[in-house]
Amino acid sequence: DRFPAECDGRRTPVPRVRAQFLDGQSVQLDGKLDDPVWNVAPPASGFRVWDPDRGKIPSEETIFKVAYDREALYFAVACLENDPSRVSFNLSRRDRFSNSDLVSVYIDPYLDHITGYNFKVNPLGVQMDSYVYNDGDQDQDWDAVWEAETFRDERGWYVEMRIPFSAVRYRPAEEMTWGLQVYRYMHGRGEDT
Repeated sequence: DRFPAECDGRRTPVPRVRAQFLDGQSVQLDGKLDDPVWNVAPPASGFRVWDPDRGKIPSEETIFKVAYDREALYFAVACLENDPSRVSFNLSRRDRFSNSDLVSVYIDPYLDHITGYNFKVNPLGVQMDSYVYNDGDQDQDWDAVWEAETFRDERGWYVEMRIPFSAVRYRPAEEMTWGLQVYRYMHGRGEDT
């Protein structure tokens, strides 16, 4: 098995992924996913279509991993493509997506399913973020300082994100469980997974 059952959305109703502690290692944000931590962090996959055909197996696979150090959370997302020419992307200003594929990460640090943060990036590295409240309303004017880099090759496109803990509110504890949702939107195919 490539993916642990608890990290596979097709084998468990509520998948879980454990973030890998960097323990002195670093992540070079370049979108290439070749840092040593990405070789040992548990992979999560098994995405299903959210819209338009909820529950269907998507046309393309998505894999992500999570790591952290004392300062930030790191995400590595591989958006695999059978035909990379189908990836849709447009360069735009921050917080202004236009007709692009994208990766969207929702973080729920209080695990209350009501409030949280959303970080999005398209294949050209254009960023968008928002504060989520009241079970789905979003404050698009909220802006955090965070980083994202992307990379494209013949197998698809990739994202590395660094979200400082200082960008989000949370209750520090020895062990923490946060809610996390990762979405991939394929603009040209109208699939939201």
